[in-house]
Amino acid sequence: MPSELRLAQEYGLSRTSVRQAISLLRSEGLVIVQPPRGTFVRSMEPTETVTLLKGDTASARMPTPGERKELDIGEGVPVLVVFRADGSRELYPADRIRVGR
Repeated sequence: MPSELRLAQEYGLSRTSVRQAISLLRSEGLVIVQPPRGTFVRSMEPTETVTLLKGDTASARMPTPGERKELDIGEGVPVLVVFRADGSRELYPADRIRVGR
C-alpha cells in the first residue's frame, strides 16, 4: 500500500485518519504491517472444508497469543473451534476454513 503520508495527501486526509483506517484494516486481518517495510494487503489463503458430523458444534473467537503463533494467524483473524461429539476439540484459522455437513 502507499505510505501514510501519500494516502493522506492523495485523499485530503490527516495522517491520524489514515493511521486509524490502517489500524481498522489491520484489526480485521485485511492488511499486514511490517515495519519498516510498509503495509501490505493480505493475500487470500487457500481454504479447506471441515465437516461437522452429528453432535459436533463449532464457534468462533479471537485466538490467544499462543494460538496465533501456533497457527500462524495474523492480528484480527479469529479462530474456529470445533467441538467433536467424542469430546475432542480442533482449532482452525477462521479465514482459511469452510464448514460443511
